[in-house]
Formats: sequence, C-alpha cells, structure tokens
Amino acid sequence: MQPINGCAFCRANRKSWTNHTADICVDLANCVCGYCKEKGHTPKKCPKSALKRHRKLYTIHESKAKATWASLVLKSLTNEARDAIELKHKENKQKEAEERRKKYEERQKKREQDAIKAERYYIYKMRRDYGIEDSDIGQGGDFWFFFVEGTKNDSNMAKVLREKEGNQFRFRNYLLEKYWVNWLSQTAYTEDDCPILYRWRNEELRREYEQDKLERTRIQETIKNDEELTASMEAKLEAGEITQGEFALWKWQKQVDEDSDYQAEADIWWTIPSEKVVSYDVWKKRSEARKSR
Repeated sequence: MQPINGCAFCRANRKSWTNHTADICVDLANCVCGYCKEKGHTPKKCPKSALKRHRKLYTIHESKAKATWASLVLKSLTNEARDAIELKHKENKQKEAEERRKKYEERQKKREQDAIKAERYYIYKMRRDYGIEDSDIGQGGDFWFFFVEGTKNDSNMAKVLREKEGNQFRFRNYLLEKYWVNWLSQTAYTEDDCPILYRWRNEELRREYEQDKLERTRIQETIKNDEELTASMEAKLEAGEITQGEFALWKWQKQVDEDSDYQAEADIWWTIPSEKVVSYDVWKKRSEARKSR
C-alpha cells in the first residue's frame, strides 16, 4: 500500500515519489525557477511571482474599493449635493472646451497673419529681384516664369529663367514631391499645369512612340532571322548534312537561349523599374557573346 504523502515534484515528472517528500527532494533542490532563476522551487511556488500576483490583485481590489466608496458616498449624499457635484463637473467641462476653442482661434489667427506676411514678402521679392509690378504677379510662386509664358507678362528675364536647367530641375522636384511618381500626367489640367509641362508631355509621348516603333522593328527582325535560320537547319537536315539528334540539340539550345534572354529582360523590368529595357544593339551583342562561348 502506497503512503498518502509523497513528493509532488517527482510525481509530476514521473519519477520515484513514494519514498520521500518535497522537503528532502534532491531533484527539487537542484531545480532552477523559470521566473526568478533561483534553485529550490518551481515557478508555480516562486515567492517573487506570488508577491507580484498579490500586488496586482491588491491594485485591482483597491481600484474597485475606491469606485465602490465613491458610489457609496454619492448614494449617501442628498439630491441637492449630488446636483451640485454634477453641476460643478459640467462647468469644468465647459471651461475646458472654452479654453480649447480659444487656443484653436489663436492658432488660426497666427496662421492667417503668417500667410499675409509671406504674401507681402513674396511681392517684395518679385519687385526687388525681377522688377515685376504688383498687378503682374500671378500664380506660380517661385516658378512664376513658367506660368507667364505666352502671356502679356512674359519678358526676357522670364525666358532666361525658364531656360536655366537648375530652375527646371527644381520645378521637376517640386512636382515629384507633390504628385509623386506619375507627376507629368497627374499635373494635366491642374493649377500647376503650364506650357512647359505641355511640351514635356508631348516629348514623352514622342519618345514612347519611337521606342514602340523600334521595339516592333526589333521583334520583326528577330522573327525573320529565326525563320531563316530554322529553314536553313531544316534544309541541312533534309540534305543529310546533319543528323536528327543534332537538329534536336540545336533546337533545344535555341529555346534555352531565348528563355535566358527573356528572363534577363524580365529581371531588368522588375528589379530596376526606373531604368528601361536594354536596347536591341545591347541585346544582340549579349546574345552573340553567349553563343561564342
């Protein structure tokens, strides 16, 4: 018959537990607690963990006790006292809302004053640096010379400023930050649209058309060359100059080369989207170099 008392630690670990108790257990004495990293007990019996749980429960009970005490105090008060407390609380909320409203109005007023100062400085800057009268200053801000092109306010100074690469570069960066990737197409029919953007869009369309035309020509030439080469190899096969195995090997190698070329172009499209696909000359040189290996 087994004794009632025994070592619970050894029993949980499926060891011999009937011949001793937890007080004299050697395995428990060498056991390291996973919470406090000390020997002699498990995390369930850790005194530090128990103290932490006790503090947490005490905090919860204390907050509940405070809430209960506040509700009891309110219940013990008369109706007049409760109404007075609620009225004071409501007045405090209204006071806080009024203070937030005043701060918001002050910020709005400061923004309006800053905008007026910035506008005055802008007019002064245009008059000082470019000799433009107040009535001729229109939209565009620091890029006004792009917007006056073709109007009555256009001048030689504006033309010189438009042709500067630094100004065009700054204008491009401004539009890129405002409209992000497709800034050239996104600016059409907006407040930032101007004659130079119209010309840039037309140039972009012409470049895309020329690239498509070259690409179509390259594809047609590639197809034609492949057909001629295939016809030549088939003629050699019929004439007995090459065997069926050599023809199959050539056909397989041709397919491998085409797949590698397509994969290289796909890698360029996906890994470097800011760059365009290699030109036909570069592709042809790379194909010839691969075949000569």
